[in-house]
Amino acid sequence: MSTYTNSFTANDLRLASEQRFISLAASVPVGIYRTDDLGNCRYVNDRWCQLAGLTSTEAEGFGWTNGLHPSDRELVTVEWNKALQANRPFQLEYRFQNKAGEITWVYGQAVAESDESGKIIGYIGTITDISDRKATEQALKLQRDFNQLIAEISSRFVDISPEMLDAEIDRTLKLIGEATHSDTSYLIKFCLNDQVDALLPDGTVSMTHEWAKPQYPRQITLVQNIPLTAFPWANAKLLHREIVNMPRVAEAPIEAAIDQASWQRFNIVSALSVPIIQKSVVTGTMGFASFSDVVIWDEEIIRLLQVMAQTIANAQQRAQDEQQLYESEERLRLALRAANQGLYDLNLQTGEAITSLEYATMLGYNPMTFQETNAKWLERLHPDDREQVAKVYQDYVAGILPEYKVEFRQYTQTGEWKWILSLGRIVSWDEQGNPLRMLGTHTDISDRKQAEAERLLTEQIRQELKLLENIFDTLLAGYWDWNLQTNEEYLSPKFKKMFGYEDDELPNSPETWQHLIFDEDLSIVLDAFDRHIQTHGEFPFCNEVRYRHKDGSTVWVICSGQVITWDENDRPLRMIGCHIDISDRKRSEEQLQKSDVHLKTAQRIGKLGSWEFDPYTEQIVWSDEVFHIFGRDPAMGTPSFDALQEQIHPDDQDNHQQVIQTAIATAQSYDLEIRFYRCDGSLGYLLSRGEPIVDATGQLTQLIGTVLDITDRKQAEAELQNLSDRLTLAVESGEIAIWDWNVPDNILICNDRMYEMYDLVREQITSVYDTWISRIHPDDQPIVEAAIQQSFAGEKDFDSEFRVVHSDGSLHYIKAYSLVKRNAQGEPMRMIGMNIDITDRKCAEVKLMHTTAQLAASNRELEAFAYSVSHDLRSPLRAIDGFSKALLEDYGDKFDADGKDYFDRIRRNVARMGMLIDDLLRLSRISRSEMQYSKVNLSMLVQEQLDELQSIDTERQVEIAIAPDVCVTADIVLMRVVISNLIQNAWKFTSHHSKARIEFGVIPPEKHQDNQFTYFVRDDGAGFDMSYADMLFGVFQRLHNTNEFAGTGIGLATVQRSIHRHGGRIWAEGAVEKGATIYFTVPDILPKSLSN
Repeated sequence: MSTYTNSFTANDLRLASEQRFISLAASVPVGIYRTDDLGNCRYVNDRWCQLAGLTSTEAEGFGWTNGLHPSDRELVTVEWNKALQANRPFQLEYRFQNKAGEITWVYGQAVAESDESGKIIGYIGTITDISDRKATEQALKLQRDFNQLIAEISSRFVDISPEMLDAEIDRTLKLIGEATHSDTSYLIKFCLNDQVDALLPDGTVSMTHEWAKPQYPRQITLVQNIPLTAFPWANAKLLHREIVNMPRVAEAPIEAAIDQASWQRFNIVSALSVPIIQKSVVTGTMGFASFSDVVIWDEEIIRLLQVMAQTIANAQQRAQDEQQLYESEERLRLALRAANQGLYDLNLQTGEAITSLEYATMLGYNPMTFQETNAKWLERLHPDDREQVAKVYQDYVAGILPEYKVEFRQYTQTGEWKWILSLGRIVSWDEQGNPLRMLGTHTDISDRKQAEAERLLTEQIRQELKLLENIFDTLLAGYWDWNLQTNEEYLSPKFKKMFGYEDDELPNSPETWQHLIFDEDLSIVLDAFDRHIQTHGEFPFCNEVRYRHKDGSTVWVICSGQVITWDENDRPLRMIGCHIDISDRKRSEEQLQKSDVHLKTAQRIGKLGSWEFDPYTEQIVWSDEVFHIFGRDPAMGTPSFDALQEQIHPDDQDNHQQVIQTAIATAQSYDLEIRFYRCDGSLGYLLSRGEPIVDATGQLTQLIGTVLDITDRKQAEAELQNLSDRLTLAVESGEIAIWDWNVPDNILICNDRMYEMYDLVREQITSVYDTWISRIHPDDQPIVEAAIQQSFAGEKDFDSEFRVVHSDGSLHYIKAYSLVKRNAQGEPMRMIGMNIDITDRKCAEVKLMHTTAQLAASNRELEAFAYSVSHDLRSPLRAIDGFSKALLEDYGDKFDADGKDYFDRIRRNVARMGMLIDDLLRLSRISRSEMQYSKVNLSMLVQEQLDELQSIDTERQVEIAIAPDVCVTADIVLMRVVISNLIQNAWKFTSHHSKARIEFGVIPPEKHQDNQFTYFVRDDGAGFDMSYADMLFGVFQRLHNTNEFAGTGIGLATVQRSIHRHGGRIWAEGAVEKGATIYFTVPDILPKSLSN
């Protein structure tokens, strides 16, 4: 029994211990596992399953090894066995790979578990996620490797030869492309036609170098002369030295929509472009792209790529510079050889000189052994030349002579004397100003000296020397040698280079330059050639002509030549010459012409002319604008000073002459406003400025200056003064207070009316704001202060009405307006405003309110009275009419004809009385109804009324004339009443005529009519006597009896009241039996007071 109890207790403790272990394993952030002594997995926690990518069931036994990365399984097994054999803990970094292929780096540890006897019964271990650390280490390794790669590549570009540059660039693109996981890398060159400072200049891009992975086709042949506009967003950023980093082309910003389409056309998924800068100008870009996966280039990689791009740019620039230097040296060497010249570089301190090969061979020495010194040079001088040459040399070195140029004879190695032209220039000095180095040339002029007796040959040599100087100055000349017998012509490489061609691109023949020259210039050249031949060389062959460059541009050249060989019959045999590129000079001349045009245009626009005046000859030179200002024809020439004085206003002539004389006497500038008369007699104003020009001795040589037509300004000043006067008058007459408050300094400037309005004394004010606010009624102060704060805050302008309390206790109403002036930061600096005393207006408003209330009460009483009258009058009228009708119906047979006629008259008068009542009520309503303004087409209302009348009386013959689309802004109800009454009257009063005419029209406004249109209705009916015209628009006033024309006499009164309510006028013209015309006006915009 005891043994069973002890066994139960041990098992129970073991289970409890395992339960605690499992609970603890579930709560820790690391993976925990347990195995038996052979390594069979018996337990794993949830964290272990997450890291290994296996379930606990899958991990049982040796199943846990299936979660290991295939490359690490053998390593883990070997290390595990080693730990078992050595009886030491297991420790190792290795990888798990889950079923999705995701990899997790872990640090695994395990220790043995033993029983009471010390026997190993299993192992317990942990795995810790170290993926982040491994990623960081990998990134650092990649960064370190990339840094090393960039450094290695950069070192190879340090002293690379131009011949190896392209190959090294291709190799570099491959290495960097692979290192950055790009599918391709490349160099792009920009070719710009416009100024680079434009947002996107005109130009193209071309790929110069490319590397791509083998599975992708090369694009270099396709990416040639692609317009910048194909990638406008990216190229604009690159040209402004910005990096274009687009890891996801599909997510490009909206402003890069064009670039996105272009990238996708090349199947690019990710793109990176780094600008290449040479001599502070973006000349291209180094780019990287991916066609498959998204590539993320971090900032450090991009920075290193910038360094690499600049390294390549520097290498390319250095190669270009070296090539240009080599070509320049070669051209110089060829030019020196052709001109039989030698160069020297003299050390003025030691007397030693470095010379060119030509220098030595010119004197018959071996260039390899020849050594030149100042002393040896002096020894070789001819005795007759030595003293004079030495003096020129010494005076130049001492700074006495401005240039070193001397001819002398020099003894040669072969024992003969050669004439030498020596030119030189000091190019460096020490800190004390002592000369250190002198560069120069020796030219063999023996042949020229021998031929000095022959004038023609001497002139030829002079021209050739001049031509040679131009060659040295510009390095742009190309020479030619023409065999006139065989028509063969040699064209130098520089000649062809001048037009953009290499030596082997153009044949050596006259047809070459004849095809390149402009057609219109070819005839000039051939004509000059013929005259040169005909005069046996007396007429010089020298022309400025144009050629076509290979790129299509124009090249201006001086084409100069000379026939140097003639046969016995004076036929030319050989002609030599050269071409000098003068395109820059021509462009400068063109620019100068443009500048002159711009100057003249600016002077014309600014009404500013320039002039020169010689005080000794009194000669005046004017620019074109001065002639225009004075209204003088340039063909008349510039006037003399006396004639100019005549055009100046008599009151200003003495002052003008005195100012000019003072300027001449004192050599001081002046600034003068004068009046002048133009040639057409009109008066103008000038601002004349003069500046003396003096020579080195201070002696006046001339006056120069400008004249500015300030007539418009003077007129504006006069208008401004008039406006100021009127404003002052308005302010004073209107008793307006104006003020200007300096807010930061609390300083107020105002007129006297301001002090009167607030009952203040100027001298008693200490604090502007406090004094002002104290005068405002206490009930109004919060409102006013709030309005000021709103004005300061910029929410709205200060516009307020408030009451001011005077010292005697009286109240005054003030209307205040003001504007706030702010500084650049938006802070209020000044407040400018005006105050108006509206006390009288306020009193009038109160009185008007009382009057309006009384008028409203009267209108209500009048309306009640009208209703009562209408009701009370209609009742007896209906009774009279009803009983009259009943008598006729019941007792009609008992009345004779006269009786029946009396009853008919009674009923007609009752009906007329009803009509009178209706018209009176209608007239009353017109006076009281509220007006609603809208656009009213009067032509349409006239047509509608006439259509209605014609439908009732179809037999009438009436000619209708209606002006189309006559519109007014008015109340449509009232205007319908106006048109209805006028047209009905015209229809009625023409009813006695067999044929009639009714016209509606409009008369344009005249100046005296305040720009108001006049509308009219005209008929050719009964008309009226103008002596009774005043009666037309009165109530119950009729000019015809009812037997002739029915009516109540209220219609025109209703029309007049409707027109008056619109603020218009109405009147009539007519003659008996000649018709009548009713005129009326309707203002387009009525005052608010009238509409109310």
